[in-house]
Amino acid sequence: MWYAAHDLIPPHRAAQLTTELHHHHALLIAHLPALVAAFDTPDLTGPIFSADYIRAWQDHAGRADATFTAGTPIRR
Repeated sequence: MWYAAHDLIPPHRAAQLTTELHHHHALLIAHLPALVAAFDTPDLTGPIFSADYIRAWQDHAGRADATFTAGTPIRR
């Protein structure tokens, strides 16, 4: 963990926290379907969920140029 690497907590405490984090992560994953169902979250839609999300955002925004296409160098 970052805190242990920077001597802000002892390594044994970092190990305890990592174990706790993994435990709680596993609990959340195990109960994820029930959590999603409880909030009745609809399927999300939008350009970000497209296979080619850059093109989908360009279409959504009405930009037909190649400003953000793959292979375009980034200006610095």
